[in-house]
Amino acid sequence: MVTNWTSLGSPPSVQWGSRPSVARNIDGRLEVFALDSAGALWHIQQTSPGMNWNSWASLGIAPNTNVLPDFVVEGNSDGRLEVFPRGRSGIPGRPPLEMDGSTGPRWGAH
Repeated sequence: MVTNWTSLGSPPSVQWGSRPSVARNIDGRLEVFALDSAGALWHIQQTSPGMNWNSWASLGIAPNTNVLPDFVVEGNSDGRLEVFPRGRSGIPGRPPLEMDGSTGPRWGAH
């Protein structure tokens, strides 16, 4: 049971534009994703499972979009997290953002 909540803060001058989404990496670390009011996707992750958090980092705006209106985070079968832009229809689209933990995030790997 969680008894002490700690704020993850936010980057300077960022106004959040969405509710955060949380997913667990293959190694057990939690990673939080959120959109800012301009449509850029941000993330923060634990340094190790159950431990402290890194700083917020911008992942930018999805290519071929003006603004990312919403998103879905899911684990891939090989353990990578993928962030899919969700269009106004509510259907997840492409290109996804892959978070593999070693090479860093990249849009449109598929």
